[in-house]
Amino acid sequence: MTKQEFTQWICEKLSAILQFEVQNDMAEYILSMQSEQDLDEYCRSLLDIKSPVHKQFLLDLKKRYKLFNQKPTSSVLITRLPQQNTKTQENEEKIDTDKKQKKNASKSKNKKYVNMYSDEGLNRQEVFLKGRHKCNCQASKHGLISNCLSCGRIVCKQEGSGPCVVCGELVCSNEEKLLLNCNNNKSKELYNRLIEQSVNVNADNKALEHRNKLLEFDRTSAKRTTVIDDQMDYYSVNSGWLSSKQREQMHQKEEERQEKKHGSRKTKKITIDFAGRQVYEEDKESDDDNNISSINDSEETQPVIINDHLNNPLIKMDLKFNDDAIKKIKKHSVYFNNPLGQHDQGFNRVQDAELMLMTDPGLCLSMHQPYASLLLLNIKNNEGRTWFTPHRGRLWIASTAKKPSQEDINEVETFYKRLKGDITFPKKYPTGCLMGCVNIVDCLSHEEYIEQFPQGENDSPFIFICENPIMMSNHFPIKGQHKIFKLDKKIHNAAQKCLMKEIS
Repeated sequence: MTKQEFTQWICEKLSAILQFEVQNDMAEYILSMQSEQDLDEYCRSLLDIKSPVHKQFLLDLKKRYKLFNQKPTSSVLITRLPQQNTKTQENEEKIDTDKKQKKNASKSKNKKYVNMYSDEGLNRQEVFLKGRHKCNCQASKHGLISNCLSCGRIVCKQEGSGPCVVCGELVCSNEEKLLLNCNNNKSKELYNRLIEQSVNVNADNKALEHRNKLLEFDRTSAKRTTVIDDQMDYYSVNSGWLSSKQREQMHQKEEERQEKKHGSRKTKKITIDFAGRQVYEEDKESDDDNNISSINDSEETQPVIINDHLNNPLIKMDLKFNDDAIKKIKKHSVYFNNPLGQHDQGFNRVQDAELMLMTDPGLCLSMHQPYASLLLLNIKNNEGRTWFTPHRGRLWIASTAKKPSQEDINEVETFYKRLKGDITFPKKYPTGCLMGCVNIVDCLSHEEYIEQFPQGENDSPFIFICENPIMMSNHFPIKGQHKIFKLDKKIHNAAQKCLMKEIS
């Protein structure tokens, strides 16, 4: 009986007995057993011996197994060869010895060569190392063993059967699982051999030790380097060199600085020196700014400078001043904080809100629609921003290039209808053009805005109070910029001429 016929017979009989289709793998596994005792143990775990049908199948299987493994006895025919010449025999012996020597030499050379490529080896770049080694190819380069049922790792032939390199759970192929389920001596030997195998992770352990060593050195070593960052002088909260604690401190300092610069003028204190013709703004010293403190310390040794522009011949200059009072005041004085000659050029320069209202420097602000049109039509009386501006007077209004959706327009229009009653709104909201101008009367903080306008609709940190809005009939195409920017001279002149026509 051939092997194929025997496997087919086993599959047919087992399928009829067990009432499910048996594959050829199970029949081949039965044929691969080396002793009748292993065959008997495996069949007893698979079949029900009390059943006469199962018992008869086991007896037939054992008989066929013996016949299949029995070596056939062949009769050897001995024929007497004719005697040949001794010379030809000697030559043949020499040729045989030479061939044997060549084979032995080739075998010895092959022992030194280790095949680094897999047997599948279609791709010559696939390296297959001897033994178990950690591999992350996920069976894309090497053959598949199985996947770990504990952590789900895909194990390839490079890692081999044995404990999982991640969780330590046993991973083996399907054939090895069948053998382990037999509970015989061979299964025990296979289990012990698989458990003893381990992956070579010495390189990984060395890398982890080196990493921990560097981290420990970085944690315990002294500070040997300093980073000089000019941006730190301006309280950069987004600096990558700051820790979380330093970032919070810088954020607080930045808020304090903004509050001092753009805060309410009601809380500021001013000292007027009538004799010296000086006005001082009292403020607390900023300990957080090292540059300012170093400048103040270096300037304490400078002599008091008297400008000739402030001398009045009608006043006697034989007045005696208290030196201690001057030392206290001069730290906050604009006059003393400038060296001689730096403030002479712009000392008599006039800069107030009335002058700014009379001039038109050509400053422009970009606004989204429909807010730009509503502001120029006097439906919207103010504009909110997150930043403060000292500008007063004419401010040109330009619409951004973003087209508003109909939902946004309806939402804004319904809001102002509820606030101001029935209002006629424009039919079109042009974008990307210079539309008109307003006069900025004041820029209020949110607290001051609530005090002056209790029912105001703006919640921004800073609010521009606008008056005298003018919408031009001719719109000039323009590309807006961030915050308040300066218009081009040609566009500014054309807009002024168009505005004069609108006013007249």
